[in-house]
Amino acid sequence: MRPPSERPGHIQWKGSEVTDLINIWGDSSIQAKLEGSYRNRAVYENISSEMAEHGYRRSWLQCQRKIKSLRAKYKEVKDWNKLSGRQRITCPFYEELDRILGDKPSVQPLELLDSCFGQEEPEEESPGPAAVAASLASRSCSDTGGLFAHGL
Repeated sequence: MRPPSERPGHIQWKGSEVTDLINIWGDSSIQAKLEGSYRNRAVYENISSEMAEHGYRRSWLQCQRKIKSLRAKYKEVKDWNKLSGRQRITCPFYEELDRILGDKPSVQPLELLDSCFGQEEPEEESPGPAAVAASLASRSCSDTGGLFAHGL
């Protein structure tokens, strides 16, 4: 197999070019358009046009693929670093990508469900809402009768 730089159709991205791409893609108006659209070719065509204004010739598809690759690498690093006991790693353009992606639900979920088991709390004398909640939290997923069916 040939190295990536020798593959047909493969064009190497320079560091300054990637930095400009990230800056264009990270613009709040571009981000808003991307978040509000499933079909986003027009947005990537806009990014490609702005890249041309900076002196780079990249198609909308090349821009889309590069951004997808950058997102994937960033998420891989972010997921690796979340786990305790591991040596922290980074990737090229991590800080720039973190500025754009750091608070996105696709990278940093709003809520996580670690397990189906809760910690039991000591029983109160009269069962109030806290006792009922503790009782529910101490059940396993299999004996809850379908927590998700009840909106919990």
